[in-house]
Amino acid sequence: MPRDYRVSRGGYQAVEWVLRRAKRAELESWHLWRYNPALADEGKNPFSLDSKEPNWENFHDFLLGEVRYLSVKKAYPNEAEELFAEAQKMAQIRYKTYVRKTQENWED
Repeated sequence: MPRDYRVSRGGYQAVEWVLRRAKRAELESWHLWRYNPALADEGKNPFSLDSKEPNWENFHDFLLGEVRYLSVKKAYPNEAEELFAEAQKMAQIRYKTYVRKTQENWED
């Protein structure tokens, strides 16, 4: 079983590592994409996105489950919500960029 030695609210437990990854997969915040250079040689788009669009309604709750974001909320309670909103905005931009890459025309 893989181990993640970064500190989490539950400690250094490999089980928590698996559960956090499952939650990310549920949120779809971990985008799965592929690049196949052989397709580019054929004039086809080599970029494919296998992930569906994230459930943005759960994004804030997901952030609060991450130690790094929870630490920001505790240290800077007045600024935290603004920072979380910006993090969500940037995640949405990043996802839209991936979608645009899948729609590029690679024909000669």
